[in-house]
Amino acid sequence: LIVLLTAVSLHAQQVMIPPIPELNGVGKFVHDKSGLLMPAPLEMRRRVFRAQKVAFEDHRTPIILVTIHHMAAFGYEEEEIQPFAEQWFNEWDIGTEKTTGENRGILFLISVQDRKARIELGKDWGRRWDGHCQRIMNRVILPHFRNDNYSIGIIEGIEELSAMAQLEPDGTI
Repeated sequence: LIVLLTAVSLHAQQVMIPPIPELNGVGKFVHDKSGLLMPAPLEMRRRVFRAQKVAFEDHRTPIILVTIHHMAAFGYEEEEIQPFAEQWFNEWDIGTEKTTGENRGILFLISVQDRKARIELGKDWGRRWDGHCQRIMNRVILPHFRNDNYSIGIIEGIEELSAMAQLEPDGTI
């Protein structure tokens, strides 16, 4: 009953995930709508792009970063970020399922004013990687966020996710 009520509540909220932004028909991997990466020097920001490039080109794992000001701006009024991140992941069809039949995608979603962040994984990762992502969040990302150093938390978090992509879903954690 609780699951049904949650599903009805989500549907009734009319959550509005924006369409996938594209440039010349190609999706972008960084959507920093709240400007969290901008304080970092250009060379540090390039670390994000390099890590994403390795994950995608060498390991068929797109790592999409989305930063927003708050979830309510998209019609989402719940406290938990997980259902919102899952809906965003699905709406943007993150992963390579349509081209390769795999779903190795990773969404790193940060909602600044809600003080929430989530790493959402494609189905190929399975449940066994959830604990690893939680460790990345707790040990790498959140300590920087707590000190209002979002850019470093994002950069190091993306690099850790890229290292995870190199292990691939069947790899050893």
